[in-house]
Amino acid sequence: MKKYSYLFVNLELSEPQRVVQSSHAAIEAGRNLIKKGDVHPNLVVIGIKNETKLIKILKEISEHVKCCSFFDFGMVTSFITEPVVDRNRFERFSILK
Repeated sequence: MKKYSYLFVNLELSEPQRVVQSSHAAIEAGRNLIKKGDVHPNLVVIGIKNETKLIKILKEISEHVKCCSFFDFGMVTSFITEPVVDRNRFERFSILK
């Protein structure tokens, strides 16, 4: 059964910083949310307009799904979910383009 990790990144950051901050969140997921021997999840990257909305979404999602957030520049820059099977909770979000 396929699993998906959803990575949310703050669009207030420059494109290079989005890549860096997303990578930091993914590393944290590898350390804390993915168990040794688990199948590698598919990764879905989602851009969020600003830190306020990012924090709101983090609080909402983390009530149901484990998440790792990453902080830099004195702000939340990104967060990632544990691998999940149920994608319904994330249908309202658009992938980063």
